[in-house]
Amino acid sequence: MDGYPFACPIQVRWRDVDALGHVNNAVIVTYLETARAELWRERFGGGTAIPFMVARLEINYRRQISLDDRVWVGVRVSGLRGARYCFEYRVEASGELAAEAVTVMAHVRPGERRPSRIPDDLRRTLLRMTEPRRIEAVTEGAAHDYGLDLDFRERVRPLFRFLFENYWRVDVSGMDNIPESGPVLLVGNHSGGLPFDATMICYALSGDGGPGGPTEQDPGIVDEVVRRVSERLRTG
Repeated sequence: MDGYPFACPIQVRWRDVDALGHVNNAVIVTYLETARAELWRERFGGGTAIPFMVARLEINYRRQISLDDRVWVGVRVSGLRGARYCFEYRVEASGELAAEAVTVMAHVRPGERRPSRIPDDLRRTLLRMTEPRRIEAVTEGAAHDYGLDLDFRERVRPLFRFLFENYWRVDVSGMDNIPESGPVLLVGNHSGGLPFDATMICYALSGDGGPGGPTEQDPGIVDEVVRRVSERLRTG
């Protein structure tokens, strides 16, 4: 399915059809659940320790689905942040758009049932589930994707963490006003004239207001600077 890195077929059953002769609207929500389950098995390794929960569901119905329709559900990832992200769905019936949906997913550690920051390995897998056009645009340097480089963004994250938390000590408010998915226009308070406005906004969006302190996997830019300065002093 074009634009969706994962898609799976859905078998329409007799019990899915209501008195009006079409698939009931509530049943289509279970089709989304089936697609998530197949996605979990095929792309995330399966198992019972599922690290995400549905926090919100939005769905728009575009066309009736009948018993004889061949149904497919496409899934992709958007709105990837510190502890949450979105699954976007496209439901097709016999090649025609039948429904579009979005679920806001909260990452949870198995057994805790509360949101926690998405680990790096899972984040990388989710990034591969973003819209293919974006990945292709990144590799091709397409102008319409504004030069986004996902690998570079991850490499410079420690530097942005230092600037965000220690140097400028950025205070973020109003994050709840930004939509979970879809286009949005953000403007810095210097009319976009300073490039660091954009980088700090981007960093805040990528981590629920900026991630916390250094982790075991990433000791942080401050520790790295101290290490290099100490080495210079010893050799000098």
